[in-house]
Amino acid sequence: MNVVSSAATQFAEQQLVYRAQCFAHNLSTQIKSCLGDVVTSVPIADQSAYTARFPKITLHQPGIYRLTVWVTLQNMPASPGYFKVPMLQVV
Repeated sequence: MNVVSSAATQFAEQQLVYRAQCFAHNLSTQIKSCLGDVVTSVPIADQSAYTARFPKITLHQPGIYRLTVWVTLQNMPASPGYFKVPMLQVV
């Protein structure tokens, strides 16, 4: 997630609070598994890019999974955006 320049300078003294949710969707069984839900707050002035780390999990069924990640800012306006997440093959 990146904070663009105008927002970064306007909110530089505040904390950025975001929620990241990650899901794995098995393409053959259509089962969706939650991989984690992380809520973090960090100072905006520290950096312009942020990384959310999810807890270690085990997918119990082999197959090809599509990863879905939802990130929402909790305390400031944001414009929608997206990025492509690679397929995950579990053997």
